[in-house]
Amino acid sequence: MSSGTLETFHRFVTNNYLIIINTKDVLSKQQQKFETYFNEVKKAREHELKQITEHILADRTKLGKEMNHKLDSTLKAERSLFDEELSKLEKKRKKLVDEAEELRAASLEEEKKLKAKNVDLDRKEEALKAKNEKLLKRIAEYNRRIKEMSRGFGFFRNVFRMKQVQNERKVLDEEQTNLVLRIDALRKKWEEIDETFTKEEKERKDKWLQLTTDASAIKAKIDHLNANREQIIQRSAFEKILFARSVKITEPTKNDPKCPRCSMPNSQSAHFCRICAQRLKKDRPDMSGSLIEIAELNQHFENFSAGMKSSQEIIGLLGGLASGLEKFTASISDMLNSQRKYNLKVLSLDVPKQARDYAKNFAALKEKVDKMNKSLHPSNFSSQIDSFITKVFTEEKIKAFFESMGDELSRAADIQW
Repeated sequence: MSSGTLETFHRFVTNNYLIIINTKDVLSKQQQKFETYFNEVKKAREHELKQITEHILADRTKLGKEMNHKLDSTLKAERSLFDEELSKLEKKRKKLVDEAEELRAASLEEEKKLKAKNVDLDRKEEALKAKNEKLLKRIAEYNRRIKEMSRGFGFFRNVFRMKQVQNERKVLDEEQTNLVLRIDALRKKWEEIDETFTKEEKERKDKWLQLTTDASAIKAKIDHLNANREQIIQRSAFEKILFARSVKITEPTKNDPKCPRCSMPNSQSAHFCRICAQRLKKDRPDMSGSLIEIAELNQHFENFSAGMKSSQEIIGLLGGLASGLEKFTASISDMLNSQRKYNLKVLSLDVPKQARDYAKNFAALKEKVDKMNKSLHPSNFSSQIDSFITKVFTEEKIKAFFESMGDELSRAADIQW
């Protein structure tokens, strides 16, 4: 006999949802801190790149023979890539312009056809209206004749003739009714044609506007690229050469100086803190100094990028898990509402052992995150829980967790309700 109810089931799911959300919030705050440090790395690297670029443009001999040779080949490759991308943009713009022109031509052609149909329908309507006018005159004449025949004793004298004329009126009425119906049919046909044209014309104009807007945006990009061709090529080439430089960051000892911001030790040779990217030494604006500093920053950039990517993936996984728990909680709430609203039997059921055992991992993860050193480098921080996440929070295990609870709810409802 089960000792649990829908309320205890609901409480179990809600509690685990809160654990996951809390863990996700802690990791998100840590990620925000990492992003702040990472932005400093990017800003410092950009500063060094600018310094070195100025040195290269002023005197390339400072680079040395090997780097100059590499720069020449990279510049050549970047020019080819630039021209290739520019050609692609030109083709894309031309395609958009051609499509827009086709739409414009189609619009003019449809408008021309519409006018021709309008003239034709107008002509037919006018002809019908002219016939109708003649009929109305004949009907008026008929009415006059009937009136004359009906005066005084003429009524008795013309009674047989009036019967013959009445047959004529019947024919006139039928013909006039038919004409009116034909005129109405023509007008409805015109309204349908006009409505269809208006709808299609709006669609053409909307698409034309989108195409011309896109083409204009690409044209602006092309103009920008042409106007700044050499600067863009140089920038790209310099980045490929200088951002590829790397240096092994020496691990600090406990006796090495601590960062003034995060208080973590760094080796004597470090120019930037390995944890928070704080500058530790005065900026060296010379070519040699800038080359050393950018190499160190490149390494920081790679380390931060990898660590933050891993951390973001963990946060995303927890977000998905929290979303699943939230939806599951909503489903149980609906069942509870039905139970109360329709005075149904109180469901007797327990959370499956499989789900209870798996949910222990949520609390274990929270404990790990809470105890972790928040001053760790993002790569070290994420690596400490990455192995746990990889083993425990697999798609199969998460799916089994939810399915076990869903199956138990369905089983209990089918049997007891």
